[in-house]
Amino acid sequence: MSKSALSAAVTLALLAAFAASSGSEARAERIDPTLPVQRSVGTPAGAQPMYRVDAARTGRSKTPLPTAPRVLWRARVTGGLDLPVAVDARRHVIAASPMSQLVELDENGKLAWTLKTGSSAPVLGPVITTNGTRVVITANAELWAVAPNGTLRTKRSLPISSVRSGVPPLAARDGGVVLGLPGTLLYLDASGDIQARAKQIDALVSLVEQGGRTLIVTERGDVLEWKPPREPTKLGSFGGRVDEGAALSSPNHLTAVVDHERLVDFKLSSKTRHIRLSSTDRIQGPPAILANGETRLASFAGVLLGHDRTGIETARAELEPSATAGASVPGLFLPPPLVVDEKGRVAFVRPGLDAGVVLETGESKAAAGAACGDPVALAPAGPGRFVVACRSGLIVMVGQ
Repeated sequence: MSKSALSAAVTLALLAAFAASSGSEARAERIDPTLPVQRSVGTPAGAQPMYRVDAARTGRSKTPLPTAPRVLWRARVTGGLDLPVAVDARRHVIAASPMSQLVELDENGKLAWTLKTGSSAPVLGPVITTNGTRVVITANAELWAVAPNGTLRTKRSLPISSVRSGVPPLAARDGGVVLGLPGTLLYLDASGDIQARAKQIDALVSLVEQGGRTLIVTERGDVLEWKPPREPTKLGSFGGRVDEGAALSSPNHLTAVVDHERLVDFKLSSKTRHIRLSSTDRIQGPPAILANGETRLASFAGVLLGHDRTGIETARAELEPSATAGASVPGLFLPPPLVVDEKGRVAFVRPGLDAGVVLETGESKAAAGAACGDPVALAPAGPGRFVVACRSGLIVMVGQ
């Protein structure tokens, strides 16, 4: 062996010995990009690991919705609910209560565990990351990362003083989480460490993952892309106010309800927009997206509307008895947006009325006893199931 080769071998041996002595020192692994790091990557598992089911925000269930819905169980979370729920691959429901706690219910509605989030209530989340971690953001700007068994994995203070609002977190395919907070965008890795940060002046309504980038939709309708470490750049605009978020209706189209009057497709490649639907009735977003790109959404009056990519109406059904009379939605909040499945079935819930399913034939089936006065969340929950969460803290599992 030559002198140079021997020197290189000794150096490699010393480096290997140092790496071995470091053991599981996570900080060393994160700092040195040349050392191997085990990471969970891919689409997060579960019926609804994040708001609107997936990173495209389609609202499309991975499994069929029930055809003859009925109430399977009811449970109650102390202190009420005001955030979306998450559902994991075991059909467990994860809910965040304003009483500063994170709660997980098993597939039968029994309490699996509960965890206090200190003295501050969760205001964003919960979201399930690629490795199964449950993540919430609290009002005092702390990230809480919790294992599936309810034990605390990580708690991180974020670089802002408090969090009063924001958009639902985005669980990325690389195991990290993207956060849209007032004035700030953050990308955190699977360990909860901040890998990128950017300023964002305008209020946000949606974060969507597409092709290795994060698409950002603002309240005033701007569409931006973020590819850290670069700053966000504007792609174009929906041409009006977007209040409830957007969804990918195809790999090249971002779709949203604008000014509660128009359903608009924004074409990412050409940075142009096309009006899919212009309605005389006020309509609610974000739209649910079928596998063929068709949309399903509801009017304020309780009418289900479906349209194909060209704007041709493909579905219409009444979701409540007063729909034909043009009644407005009661209560202070809009009902949660619709959920669809691959077969074209649509799950819905209206304030004070039983939740149900509109079948692909257009027939509506209600689940007796599945009503709440002010529903806050609607989510798929595994084969033949969906879950309704109410602001009162009531959680209703509907199934076949």
